[in-house]
Amino acid sequence: MASVPSWDDFVEENLLHSNLFCGVCLLSQLGDIVYTFGQLTNLSEGETRQFLRAFQMTSQKAEQKIMEEGFTLTFLGEKQTQFKIYSKTFCSIYCTSTDNRLGLTVSKLPYGVLACLYAYPITAVKAVKQVELFCDKLRL
Repeated sequence: MASVPSWDDFVEENLLHSNLFCGVCLLSQLGDIVYTFGQLTNLSEGETRQFLRAFQMTSQKAEQKIMEEGFTLTFLGEKQTQFKIYSKTFCSIYCTSTDNRLGLTVSKLPYGVLACLYAYPITAVKAVKQVELFCDKLRL
């Protein structure tokens, strides 16, 4: 019987091997941190909860509010960074920082949420493609 890979191995082999991301945060549906990497390692509970809430909207008004507010993250030793949402689907949110130096994808999974951070010169096209391939493997 083949052994099941650890989360560390699975994420490294199927996402981080691309060298596109400077931060990853995988959360359970309850908000428990399953895996973190890089700049998304030291997020506060409030910061991780905003990812979960983004897919729990119950009204058009709440949906509009998340679209307007986006996400706010504080990276270790830095000031707050605001991310504006430029696209949202049922299971994916795509954002860019207000200074256009960072991109953030937030993906709804069957049992949680995945956030991935990438930085210039990585393009959104490359990052989103890799995230979607990874999420497809988790959704099987």
